[in-house]
Amino acid sequence: PSSFLLPLSSFLFPPSSFLLPLAEGRSSFLFPLSSGRRPFLLPPSSGRRPFLFPLSSAKILNEAKNRMVYRKNPILFMESKSITGIISTFGNCHKPQRKIYVKGIVTKSTGNRYKVLNEEGRFVDCTFKGKFKISGIRSTNPIAVGDRVIYKLEENQETGLITEIEDRKNYMIRKASNLSKETHILAANIDLALLVLTTSRPVTQPGFIDRFLASAEAYRIPAHLLINKKDLFTQEEMEEALELQAIYNKIGYKTLLISALDLDDIKTLQELIRDKICLFAGNSGVGKSTLANAIEPGLDLKTDSISSYHSKGKHTTTFAQMYPLSQGGFIIDSPGIKGFGVFDMDKYELSHFFPEIFKAGSSCRFGNCLHLDEPGCAVQAQVEQGEISYSRYESYLKILLDENDKYRKPY
Repeated sequence: PSSFLLPLSSFLFPPSSFLLPLAEGRSSFLFPLSSGRRPFLLPPSSGRRPFLFPLSSAKILNEAKNRMVYRKNPILFMESKSITGIISTFGNCHKPQRKIYVKGIVTKSTGNRYKVLNEEGRFVDCTFKGKFKISGIRSTNPIAVGDRVIYKLEENQETGLITEIEDRKNYMIRKASNLSKETHILAANIDLALLVLTTSRPVTQPGFIDRFLASAEAYRIPAHLLINKKDLFTQEEMEEALELQAIYNKIGYKTLLISALDLDDIKTLQELIRDKICLFAGNSGVGKSTLANAIEPGLDLKTDSISSYHSKGKHTTTFAQMYPLSQGGFIIDSPGIKGFGVFDMDKYELSHFFPEIFKAGSSCRFGNCLHLDEPGCAVQAQVEQGEISYSRYESYLKILLDENDKYRKPY
């Protein structure tokens, strides 16, 4: 690698002579170039004597160059026309070869285009092969934010083609209201799901909360609830929020009353999500993007006011996107969700995704009790006694009886 050419003084040697010191040997060799003007390629050999190759065309030159690149030897080109005709490609020969296949994590999904953060910390724009569309993943987005993928660098070395999705540890999925598809994956490989909700402006319905939590249970995703905008609550709204907090804390879901304007609340959230891939989900207008901006100053995510006519949020986040946190970890900011349709839950397993109902169900007279009107049902008894929240039981019944006919049946 340390071989190089030195022009010799014209008064000592002929002007077309060069001195080639070799790294492996300690002696130098003198090579007079041919009297013609044909270029020569002089790679140092593995022994102590170099070899001289005449190159008759650019094609042979390129082939020889490529062979030498793979051997990781320096290549020196010269032409006997003049000393200044020397061209050295030493730097190019020792430039590290870029990987063809690269691993990364999807941070943005828009249609069939994705932004992938690779192992080198670089963002690369990628697309995917059509085979993913027919590989059994019947979804509006077969590749989701949070997916770990392998992509192949395209010829320009700047964009990639996703060739493989690595196994997911989990994902948050819901039925899609788009009737041409079955499901929509909110995000994959989630460490913590945070459902942001409000008791006013807009009101988050209990059924929405419970469907989200049931899906999180089904796909083994830890979930917490964030009751946001406490700084705007009236006395009545605060009492309602505290009641909601008590219900879900009792079940085992950590439930926090927060405000994006409260620095202590933001510090609590920062510690909660440190070094985690965290999904922020909820209805439009509940303040997901505002909270993300407060947690990570500098994100500058777009926010908007609440519609005064409907008291509902406006869509400002139109696609899911993952953002790295300076403290470690990622936030996934997802679009506002109007309805949350649970997907493919067997009626005999549904109670497993309501922890308090599942626990009470172990005392039912019949092992296959659906907790409807069966005799000896311990769940109904606890609902009547106030041990199980009626709103939670009502959510369970609605999912069981599939009263929400906006969504298609599972395939």
